[in-house]
Amino acid sequence: MKLAHQNQDPKKNSIFELGMQILVVIGRIHKSFKKLSLLTRDASADKLEKIEFKELILDTLFLSIDKFKSASIPFKATDPPTNVFVLCRSVQISQILLNLISNSYKSTCNNPLDAWVKIDYLKNNQFLEIHIQDSAPRSVDLSMENSLIESNGGQLQQIADDKICHLVFSLKIAP
Repeated sequence: MKLAHQNQDPKKNSIFELGMQILVVIGRIHKSFKKLSLLTRDASADKLEKIEFKELILDTLFLSIDKFKSASIPFKATDPPTNVFVLCRSVQISQILLNLISNSYKSTCNNPLDAWVKIDYLKNNQFLEIHIQDSAPRSVDLSMENSLIESNGGQLQQIADDKICHLVFSLKIAP
């Protein structure tokens, strides 16, 4: 939102700037609330839909980034590929991604000095892989997420590694 405002009084300018910052924060809270309200519903009866992956992942990452910043945990997500469409129930995929990212957050909080979380993407002929890695080596029970991912035509696996936790979440690319 841009408003034309010019005032010679520095106190009034700072009040105006503070008001604009408050509007930005309110906008972010509203956006978060809308996204969270969508994610709390049962989407098991939804039909598979063709959706752009970039839109799906950016909406989900938006809900996660602030908690990493406030805990000073480095969170790096490479730019998602553009013009890649996946066939899925977007609400379920967002729920799963949010859960996996939240698990990384909780696990890395135990050792915040060396903590980090990283998300990368790899596209092959039939699948788009989402690699979620963090600095807290552990074995993760993926049974609940696996059944949901499989119902969306995807796969979830943990890559064995003694030094980090590395999950690979694959979604089928839509024709």
